[in-house]
Amino acid sequence: MLTQARELCHLTSKKDYSMPRLPRLLAPAAALAALAAVVPAAQAASTATFPSSGPATATVQITDPGPASPTVHLTATVADASHLADTRVFLGQDGATPNVSVGIDGVRDARYDDTYDGDLSTAGCSIYDSTRTYAPEVTHTADTLSVDLPKGEIISFEDTEVAVGDIGTDAPCDNGGGFHGVAMDYPGVRETIDGFSWDAPAAPAVTTDGGRRQVALSFDQEPGTQYDIYRVVDGVRSDTPFVSNVRGDGSDVQVVIDQDPEGNALEPGTTYRFQVQATRLFNVWQGSDMVQPTSPFSAVVSATTAAVQSVRFLSAPPATTSDSTAQLTWAIDGNDAGQAPFCVLDDRVEVACTTTGVSLTGLAPGAHALTVYPADGERSFTASWTVVAPAPAPAVVPAPAVVLPRVTLPAVRSNDRDGDGIANTWLVGGRLASAPAAPKAAVTAKRVTLSLRAAAKAAKHVRIYRADGTGGFKLVGTVSPKRGTFADTKVKPGHTYRYKTVAVNAKGQQGQASKAVTAKVRKTR
Repeated sequence: MLTQARELCHLTSKKDYSMPRLPRLLAPAAALAALAAVVPAAQAASTATFPSSGPATATVQITDPGPASPTVHLTATVADASHLADTRVFLGQDGATPNVSVGIDGVRDARYDDTYDGDLSTAGCSIYDSTRTYAPEVTHTADTLSVDLPKGEIISFEDTEVAVGDIGTDAPCDNGGGFHGVAMDYPGVRETIDGFSWDAPAAPAVTTDGGRRQVALSFDQEPGTQYDIYRVVDGVRSDTPFVSNVRGDGSDVQVVIDQDPEGNALEPGTTYRFQVQATRLFNVWQGSDMVQPTSPFSAVVSATTAAVQSVRFLSAPPATTSDSTAQLTWAIDGNDAGQAPFCVLDDRVEVACTTTGVSLTGLAPGAHALTVYPADGERSFTASWTVVAPAPAPAVVPAPAVVLPRVTLPAVRSNDRDGDGIANTWLVGGRLASAPAAPKAAVTAKRVTLSLRAAAKAAKHVRIYRADGTGGFKLVGTVSPKRGTFADTKVKPGHTYRYKTVAVNAKGQQGQASKAVTAKVRKTR
């Protein structure tokens, strides 16, 4: 908690809108009676007035419609309408540190520099709000602003600390790291409004689909709620999530899984079984413990990865021939409809081929080999033969014996084409689909927030990979390509992380990964 001695001198009595915290009740009986005319009986409401003595400068009222509602309603009224544009309502839970600020220009991230060590370009920038805004729209009249704040995203605790400040006389602030705007000192005393609640989510209803070394799970995802996916083996659910921290935007979101928690690719032709559990990003007290409302586990669902594609040559040139043309036909086991393979002649020339074969002409005398790569990119299959020059003079010779073509053993073809440990199988015209531009990172002691750049037009998802220090990259999130940000809250103070993003097409194939962006999480005191 910020002591009075650390408050800057420009915190005058006009601006120190603060008072002691309310008790752990919704509101005193007298306050509830005063609110009865404006708050329905089914709703819980609390009011904080700043300052606590003398003429009221600002009043903040927060109304929770009940545990079934995903939002709470905040209204702030100022005594002097000319100060509304400069009024900020700060909300937070962590001592003197606010999380968001609310003003007539929107709901923004708020940050606190508790060291005054010059991290910010202006020494007095102890609190500042950023240009990153949240979705809730703020409406206002001449002297009042109002907004519905989503639980789990902005309201994350059943008790929330509230403070009010006037930014009209504060200096511009820019910390050089993406947070800039206006600054003010945090009041040393603030109020805590209690009584928010949120029902536990229902067990997710999950559907599945299998693909090439991947499975996809689809389920409705509520805002402010985290989803963890657990693998079930021989009827036993694992203790730790197979995929964790899945967050959506309130729509039916598909989660594509293509590797295990250790970063190993899923096995082809394998059935995977899962259960999904939902957890509110909202903390409530149970006795002396802080817990989050959690759903029952979903029913067990299963999905099977596609078997590795294989090529069976049905016809090919004899081992030795004088014919400068060749007709090869094949069948591709496990091939998806319409997926043509990739064919290379003599390890250097790409030739157009179909799902059933290829015709070659103009073959010079010498050894030839046609290599067929099925669309899954897992293996390659080769047919070889030799073209000999025709005899200098016609001669009657016995018909050559029919010799079956020599087919090489399947060779594993790496799907990590750029060597960073992230699979790349999305080809456009024989080349990897382009990489997104590197994301930008904003770092606090508790999270790394990535600003995502535009992905390829055909992208259906964007996957976020993270490496801890010099370790390998592991998948930490999958989002829509329309989503502009991703917050990684599974970070540790003092660790340095590297992040890459990669575009994913409708078949779950990944293009080239972006360049890495580095984020160092500072140690807490």
